[in-house]
Amino acid sequence: MRFTAVKTGKKIEDFEGQAPEAEIRLELHDPKENHNKFWHCFVYESEGEKFFIVRHWGRNFTKGQSMVEQLSSGYEATNYANDMANKKKREGYKAQANFLDQLAREL
Repeated sequence: MRFTAVKTGKKIEDFEGQAPEAEIRLELHDPKENHNKFWHCFVYESEGEKFFIVRHWGRNFTKGQSMVEQLSSGYEATNYANDMANKKKREGYKAQANFLDQLAREL
């Protein structure tokens, strides 16, 4: 299914303090390939029934990068987020481990 996501001028900081409607937190940890990455995706509803996808990715324990896109409905936003997450899972990403497990891997 194709979704029309439009990049916005918003930043991840614009959503601080706002609870997401949905969130997906994945990571890829493979010491042999030197992979230690995270990928987070959040769905936010804003005033005026606007829906935003906020993606945040990078290497664990770094600031990472982010992108904000707008979609026309909550249904589209949720399905778009799930489609992106399924793609990441096909690339080897799994549900994010808790912080202590991540820290233990680094030691």
